Amino acid sequence: MEVCYKLNMNDLVTFQKDTVNTLPYFLKRKRLLGLFVAIIYLVGVSFLIKNYWIYKMIAAAFVYLISSQYIFKYGLIMETKRLVQNNPNYLDPYYKLTIYDDKFIREFDGTVQQIDWKSINYVNEDDKRFFIYVSEIKRLVIKKVPDSLNQEQILEYNNKIRKCLNDAGITIKKV
Repeated sequence: MEVCYKLNMNDLVTFQKDTVNTLPYFLKRKRLLGLFVAIIYLVGVSFLIKNYWIYKMIAAAFVYLISSQYIFKYGLIMETKRLVQNNPNYLDPYYKLTIYDDKFIREFDGTVQQIDWKSINYVNEDDKRFFIYVSEIKRLVIKKVPDSLNQEQILEYNNKIRKCLNDAGITIKKV
């Protein structure tokens, strides 16, 4: 089966959000940033307020949660948007995806990626996309609704991807 699709900014931003919540590298970086910000907060508040340690610790825990969950992710999303604004050709190519039972081939801008289904480590999905992680460096987005397919063909296409992933022993996590 062969399909074509094009990625947009929303696809890239959603993929970045999923990457931050999936890959161990980013999970560790989120925690370290949260810890760093909480310690800076605790030291700064300790100079201003001498007592009330329990309140300071509760506030530091809150700062940790906010900074590790939202600030790190927001920073990476802003970086992605900046990169795309500076290089608008990131959104130009059409992706041609050819699906076989043992592998798939993705072609764009003169680049050909051949990936065996069994080499995939993680797969997450939302309503519009599959997020495929071969490694922490090699990761990609496959749209669930490619261009120029009718409803029956879209259903067949998504079922084919699910079947290939299931045959390779990969669990798809809904995000």
